[in-house]
Amino acid sequence: MITRLTMLGALLAIGTANAATISFAADVDPTQPSLLSQFDAVNTVTNVTDMGPTFTMLLVDPQDGGPVSAFNANLTVDFDLVYQSTVETGPGVFAHYFSLNGIFEFFDADTNDFLLRGVITDSVAAMVALGTSTIIQSGFISGFEIEYELGSIISGITGFGQFSPGDFGFTLTDLNQGDGAVLLLENGVVVGIDAFDARASFSGTIIPTPGAIALFAMTGLISIRRRR
Repeated sequence: MITRLTMLGALLAIGTANAATISFAADVDPTQPSLLSQFDAVNTVTNVTDMGPTFTMLLVDPQDGGPVSAFNANLTVDFDLVYQSTVETGPGVFAHYFSLNGIFEFFDADTNDFLLRGVITDSVAAMVALGTSTIIQSGFISGFEIEYELGSIISGITGFGQFSPGDFGFTLTDLNQGDGAVLLLENGVVVGIDAFDARASFSGTIIPTPGAIALFAMTGLISIRRRR
């Protein structure tokens, strides 16, 4: 019984390891947008990309009491947004929802070393319009249960393996220098967003996956239960 409790305690301790957070603010260069878009009329897809690439200050916090690491980083983005629905969330406030697929990556701007990559499948983007249903002032591109691939530098800081689940969110502001982005309509139905640029900030969480020690502990528990 004591052995089982000891093994269970070890497993729980491993399973509750801290998640790491990553982020950047949209203030590296206040005069320049971070992202831009174009509309593919043939496939009715709004494609959002970086500025080729976008320079950021990426912060990595292992959430384990250790120091926060800062990187001069280049961000590359390639998102495809497909319109889904519109909801009036309040008087004169409209939320336009898009399905989201794509990828974002960070590379060290000084050495070009690969830092991390997020792969998004079937997630959600929400664009907010104020006062009118067709002019978008801001947006939020987010995803849960995405897959992160970590470079050796980030793996070393966080202690996580190469692949880990997590979440992310890009907040888009100052679309078209404050003029807003225009929704495109076809026969009165939204099909996408006209070309825009935007400033972006980012935050995400990387969750450690069970390692070999955790799997060993689980195997020990199973074998002990079988013997009894």
